[in-house]
Amino acid sequence: VKLLALVLRLLLPVVAWLSATAALRAQAEHEVQDLYLNARIDGRIFRLEAQITKPKGAEGRLPVALLLHGKDVLGSAMGDIRPSISAGQARDLADRGWMAVSFTRRGFGRSDGPFPVIASCAAPKLDDQFTSDAGEAVAVIDALRQRPDADLTRILAIGVSAGGAAALVLAARNPPGLVGIVNVSGGLTMANCTDKSEPALVAATAMLAGKSKVPQLWIYADNDELF
Repeated sequence: VKLLALVLRLLLPVVAWLSATAALRAQAEHEVQDLYLNARIDGRIFRLEAQITKPKGAEGRLPVALLLHGKDVLGSAMGDIRPSISAGQARDLADRGWMAVSFTRRGFGRSDGPFPVIASCAAPKLDDQFTSDAGEAVAVIDALRQRPDADLTRILAIGVSAGGAAALVLAARNPPGLVGIVNVSGGLTMANCTDKSEPALVAATAMLAGKSKVPQLWIYADNDELF
Protein backbone atom coordinates (compact mmCIF):
# COMPACT_ATOMS: atom_id res chain seq x y z
CA VAL A 1 0.00 0.00 0.00
CA LYS A 2 2.84 2.39 0.90
CA LEU A 3 4.60 1.60 -2.37
CA LEU A 4 1.40 2.25 -4.33
CA ALA A 5 0.90 5.56 -2.54
CA LEU A 6 4.49 6.56 -3.36
CA VAL A 7 4.08 5.66 -7.03
CA LEU A 8 0.84 7.62 -7.26
CA ARG A 9 2.46 10.61 -5.56
CA LEU A 10 5.30 10.52 -8.08
CA LEU A 11 2.96 10.11 -11.04
CA LEU A 12 0.55 12.92 -10.18
CA PRO A 13 2.89 15.75 -11.29
CA VAL A 14 3.58 13.87 -14.52
CA VAL A 15 -0.14 13.42 -15.21
CA ALA A 16 -0.77 17.08 -14.43
CA TRP A 17 2.04 18.11 -16.78
CA LEU A 18 0.74 15.88 -19.57
CA SER A 19 -2.80 17.27 -19.12
CA ALA A 20 -1.51 20.85 -19.21
CA THR A 21 0.59 20.08 -22.28
CA ALA A 22 -2.39 18.53 -24.07
CA ALA A 23 -4.55 21.54 -23.21
CA LEU A 24 -1.90 23.95 -24.52
CA ARG A 25 -1.50 21.89 -27.70
CA ALA A 26 -5.27 21.92 -28.24
CA GLN A 27 -5.28 25.68 -27.68
CA ALA A 28 -2.53 26.10 -30.25
CA GLU A 29 -4.23 23.95 -32.89
CA HIS A 30 -7.83 25.13 -32.57
CA GLU A 31 -9.75 28.36 -32.53
CA VAL A 32 -12.56 28.17 -29.97
CA GLN A 33 -15.26 30.83 -29.73
CA ASP A 34 -17.83 30.99 -26.93
CA LEU A 35 -20.87 32.99 -27.96
CA TYR A 36 -24.66 33.25 -28.06
CA LEU A 37 -26.52 32.62 -31.30
CA ASN A 38 -29.68 34.62 -31.95
CA ALA A 39 -32.03 31.89 -33.15
CA ARG A 40 -35.47 32.76 -34.49
CA ILE A 41 -37.92 30.11 -33.29
CA ASP A 42 -41.69 30.40 -33.71
CA GLY A 43 -41.37 34.09 -34.54
CA ARG A 44 -39.26 34.95 -31.48
CA ILE A 45 -35.53 35.44 -30.99
CA PHE A 46 -33.90 33.15 -28.40
CA ARG A 47 -30.29 33.46 -27.29
CA LEU A 48 -28.76 29.99 -27.42
CA GLU A 49 -25.40 29.42 -25.77
CA ALA A 50 -22.90 28.00 -28.25
CA GLN A 51 -19.26 27.07 -28.75
CA ILE A 52 -17.66 27.06 -32.19
CA THR A 53 -14.42 25.17 -32.77
CA LYS A 54 -12.42 25.23 -35.98
CA PRO A 55 -8.81 24.73 -37.11
CA LYS A 56 -6.60 27.62 -36.11
CA GLY A 57 -5.75 29.84 -39.05
CA ALA A 58 -8.35 28.25 -41.31
CA GLU A 59 -9.32 30.42 -44.27
CA GLY A 60 -12.51 30.51 -46.30
CA ARG A 61 -15.72 28.67 -45.55
CA LEU A 62 -15.66 25.39 -43.63
CA PRO A 63 -18.26 22.60 -43.64
CA VAL A 64 -20.40 22.73 -40.51
CA ALA A 65 -20.90 19.92 -37.99
CA LEU A 66 -23.80 20.49 -35.59
CA LEU A 67 -23.40 18.71 -32.25
CA LEU A 68 -26.77 17.96 -30.61
CA HIS A 69 -26.72 17.13 -26.90
CA GLY A 70 -28.91 14.74 -24.96
CA LYS A 71 -31.09 14.97 -21.86
CA ASP A 72 -30.99 12.99 -18.64
CA VAL A 73 -34.03 10.86 -17.80
CA LEU A 74 -35.20 13.00 -14.87
CA GLY A 75 -34.33 16.35 -16.44
CA SER A 76 -32.69 17.45 -13.20
CA ALA A 77 -29.33 18.32 -14.77
CA MET A 78 -30.57 20.49 -17.63
CA GLY A 79 -28.88 23.57 -16.21
CA ASP A 80 -25.53 21.77 -16.08
CA ILE A 81 -25.38 20.99 -19.80
CA ARG A 82 -23.06 23.41 -21.56
CA PRO A 83 -21.74 23.54 -25.13
CA SER A 84 -18.30 22.49 -23.87
CA ILE A 85 -19.74 19.04 -23.11
CA SER A 86 -18.81 18.17 -26.71
CA ALA A 87 -15.38 19.83 -26.68
CA GLY A 88 -13.49 16.60 -27.37
CA GLN A 89 -15.63 15.71 -30.36
CA ALA A 90 -15.51 19.31 -31.58
CA ARG A 91 -11.70 19.31 -31.57
CA ASP A 92 -11.62 16.01 -33.44
CA LEU A 93 -13.94 17.41 -36.11
CA ALA A 94 -11.85 20.58 -36.35
CA ASP A 95 -8.78 18.40 -36.92
CA ARG A 96 -10.64 16.95 -39.91
CA GLY A 97 -11.37 20.39 -41.37
CA TRP A 98 -14.85 21.00 -39.97
CA MET A 99 -16.34 23.93 -38.11
CA ALA A 100 -17.94 22.23 -35.10
CA VAL A 101 -20.95 24.04 -33.63
CA SER A 102 -22.11 22.86 -30.23
CA PHE A 103 -25.12 24.64 -28.70
CA THR A 104 -27.59 24.14 -25.89
CA ARG A 105 -31.28 24.10 -26.67
CA ARG A 106 -33.90 26.23 -24.93
CA GLY A 107 -34.06 25.56 -21.21
CA PHE A 108 -30.58 23.99 -21.05
CA GLY A 109 -27.44 25.59 -19.65
CA ARG A 110 -27.44 29.36 -20.12
CA SER A 111 -29.72 29.37 -23.16
CA ASP A 112 -33.02 31.20 -22.98
CA GLY A 113 -35.91 29.12 -21.71
CA PRO A 114 -38.16 27.64 -20.71
CA PHE A 115 -37.90 24.13 -22.10
CA PRO A 116 -40.55 24.18 -24.86
CA VAL A 117 -42.01 20.65 -24.99
CA ILE A 118 -41.82 17.98 -22.30
CA ALA A 119 -43.19 14.49 -22.87
CA SER A 120 -44.65 12.88 -19.76
CA CYS A 121 -46.33 9.68 -18.63
CA ALA A 122 -49.66 11.48 -18.93
CA ALA A 123 -48.84 12.58 -22.48
CA PRO A 124 -46.34 10.02 -23.81
CA LYS A 125 -45.98 11.54 -27.27
CA LEU A 126 -42.35 11.98 -28.19
CA ASP A 127 -42.62 13.24 -31.77
CA ASP A 128 -43.64 16.73 -30.61
CA GLN A 129 -40.51 17.04 -28.46
CA PHE A 130 -38.21 15.66 -31.15
CA THR A 131 -39.76 18.00 -33.74
CA SER A 132 -39.23 20.97 -31.42
CA ASP A 133 -35.58 19.99 -30.87
CA ALA A 134 -35.00 19.62 -34.62
CA GLY A 135 -36.60 23.04 -35.17
CA GLU A 136 -33.97 24.58 -32.91
CA ALA A 137 -31.23 22.98 -35.01
CA VAL A 138 -32.78 24.55 -38.14
CA ALA A 139 -32.88 27.93 -36.35
CA VAL A 140 -29.19 27.59 -35.47
CA ILE A 141 -28.36 26.83 -39.11
CA ASP A 142 -30.20 30.01 -40.12
CA ALA A 143 -28.31 32.00 -37.45
CA LEU A 144 -25.00 30.75 -38.89
CA ARG A 145 -25.81 32.25 -42.28
CA GLN A 146 -24.37 35.53 -41.03
CA ARG A 147 -20.91 33.97 -40.65
CA PRO A 148 -18.46 34.29 -43.56
CA ASP A 149 -16.57 31.17 -42.40
CA ALA A 150 -19.52 28.72 -42.50
CA ASP A 151 -20.22 26.64 -45.60
CA LEU A 152 -23.90 25.82 -45.19
CA THR A 153 -23.98 23.74 -48.35
CA ARG A 154 -22.19 21.03 -46.34
CA ILE A 155 -23.83 20.36 -42.97
CA LEU A 156 -23.47 17.24 -40.83
CA ALA A 157 -25.63 16.74 -37.72
CA ILE A 158 -24.34 14.49 -34.93
CA GLY A 159 -26.66 13.85 -31.99
CA VAL A 160 -26.62 11.68 -28.89
CA SER A 161 -29.68 10.45 -26.95
CA ALA A 162 -32.45 13.06 -27.37
CA GLY A 163 -30.05 14.88 -29.70
CA GLY A 164 -29.81 11.75 -31.84
CA ALA A 165 -33.59 11.66 -32.14
CA ALA A 166 -33.54 15.36 -33.09
CA ALA A 167 -30.99 14.54 -35.79
CA LEU A 168 -33.38 11.93 -37.21
CA VAL A 169 -36.20 14.48 -37.39
CA LEU A 170 -33.81 17.02 -38.91
CA ALA A 171 -32.94 14.49 -41.64
CA ALA A 172 -36.65 13.94 -42.30
CA ARG A 173 -37.06 17.70 -42.80
CA ASN A 174 -34.23 17.71 -45.39
CA PRO A 175 -33.05 21.30 -44.80
CA PRO A 176 -30.88 22.71 -47.63
CA GLY A 177 -27.22 21.84 -47.18
CA LEU A 178 -27.67 18.82 -44.90
CA VAL A 179 -25.44 16.03 -46.27
CA GLY A 180 -25.86 13.42 -43.50
CA ILE A 181 -26.52 12.67 -39.86
CA VAL A 182 -25.03 10.48 -37.14
CA ASN A 183 -27.47 9.18 -34.53
CA VAL A 184 -25.72 7.95 -31.38
CA SER A 185 -28.15 6.10 -29.08
CA GLY A 186 -30.96 8.36 -30.24
CA GLY A 187 -34.16 8.35 -28.25
CA LEU A 188 -35.76 9.45 -25.01
CA THR A 189 -36.91 7.60 -21.91
CA MET A 190 -39.57 9.06 -19.64
CA ALA A 191 -38.92 8.62 -15.92
CA ASN A 192 -41.25 6.34 -13.97
CA CYS A 193 -43.09 5.04 -17.02
CA THR A 194 -40.58 3.07 -19.05
CA ASP A 195 -43.39 0.75 -20.18
CA LYS A 196 -44.82 3.68 -22.18
CA SER A 197 -41.46 5.03 -23.35
CA GLU A 198 -40.59 2.24 -25.77
CA PRO A 199 -43.91 2.19 -27.70
CA ALA A 200 -43.83 6.01 -27.86
CA LEU A 201 -40.27 5.96 -29.18
CA VAL A 202 -41.10 3.33 -31.81
CA ALA A 203 -44.16 5.31 -32.92
CA ALA A 204 -42.23 8.59 -33.14
CA THR A 205 -39.41 6.97 -35.15
CA ALA A 206 -41.79 5.11 -37.47
CA MET A 207 -43.33 8.42 -38.55
CA LEU A 208 -39.97 9.40 -40.07
CA ALA A 209 -39.65 6.36 -42.33
CA GLY A 210 -38.88 7.17 -45.96
CA LYS A 211 -38.73 10.95 -45.47
CA SER A 212 -34.97 11.51 -45.35
CA LYS A 213 -32.90 11.97 -48.50
CA VAL A 214 -29.47 11.96 -46.81
CA PRO A 215 -27.29 9.11 -45.52
CA GLN A 216 -27.71 8.17 -41.87
CA LEU A 217 -25.41 6.32 -39.48
CA TRP A 218 -27.10 4.84 -36.39
CA ILE A 219 -24.87 3.73 -33.50
CA TYR A 220 -26.33 1.70 -30.61
CA ALA A 221 -24.48 -0.53 -28.17
CA ASP A 222 -25.57 -4.06 -27.24
CA ASN A 223 -25.36 -3.13 -23.54
CA ASP A 224 -27.15 0.22 -23.85
CA GLU A 225 -29.13 0.65 -20.62
CA LEU A 226 -31.88 2.76 -22.21
CA PHE A 227 -32.43 1.61 -25.80
